[in-house]
Amino acid sequence: MRQDWNWNGAVHYTLVQWLVGSFVMALSYPVSQAMTYVIFSKVIPNDRQVIRPHSPHCPKRVKGTLMGWLTAGGAIARMLGPPWATWSYTAFDKRTYIVFFSQA
Repeated sequence: MRQDWNWNGAVHYTLVQWLVGSFVMALSYPVSQAMTYVIFSKVIPNDRQVIRPHSPHCPKRVKGTLMGWLTAGGAIARMLGPPWATWSYTAFDKRTYIVFFSQA
């Protein structure tokens, strides 16, 4: 699907700008993901702090389960993000920036 408003003002980048931007993006995602996992793993309690002896309702691996939920949340966001962005571009045309900034 082609949005006419998107093709009116084409932006042209030099090869150096494109390479630097690609390099920064390629490094920033894994670094930010690793920092998020480290901070999250430090914030949630250790298994020894959570487990109550003789309690059948307390799981043994709380930290691993919560880290799994963090990973699953990121995977769901990566699956639903592109269709949501496409829908918002189609539905709101030039006002899409309002939708993106209202979600941040």
